Amino acid sequence: TSEANSSATMTDDYIVATQQLFQDLITKPKLSEKYLRKPPFRFIHDIITNTMKSSGFPQGLFEGDELNGKLLKEKQDKIAWLSKLIKCLESVTGEKLNVKPNKVVAGMEPEFTNEMLQTFASIAIDVANGKLIMENILNDMNNPNKDTENDNNMNINMNNMNGNSNDNKMIEENQ
Repeated sequence: TSEANSSATMTDDYIVATQQLFQDLITKPKLSEKYLRKPPFRFIHDIITNTMKSSGFPQGLFEGDELNGKLLKEKQDKIAWLSKLIKCLESVTGEKLNVKPNKVVAGMEPEFTNEMLQTFASIAIDVANGKLIMENILNDMNNPNKDTENDNNMNINMNNMNGNSNDNKMIEENQ
């Protein structure tokens, strides 16, 4: 039983992390442990759309029927919606997420689904605080070959974190 207990503790950790990241972003849906242990698609959709209303992220990524979770009934539609979300998150972070859309729809690998939600919440907080701009996110996502623009944005962000203003002037001159 000690293995079962350690598994439950790990689950609690990723659930608590998800709840904490969203606490200042949304009030609905309630991020209950029950749903975060095996997040249904509609629950995930509601989290994303309600966060979009409060933070502006990912405004413009989804349109039409994609904005209404009730209309996404077919498995392939849900997978396509999640794939679009994951592509956006990976575009912003520059890192591949462990989550697989078909596993999310099947209710499997909830730790990776929560990891995706945590990444989403972190980006939403940055958009809400003006650190990231939705228009730039969409442009970068839709034009992945424009590496120089991404590199400049990354350099500016990294230099700001390091307090290196000389490099910022160089980058601005190059733009």
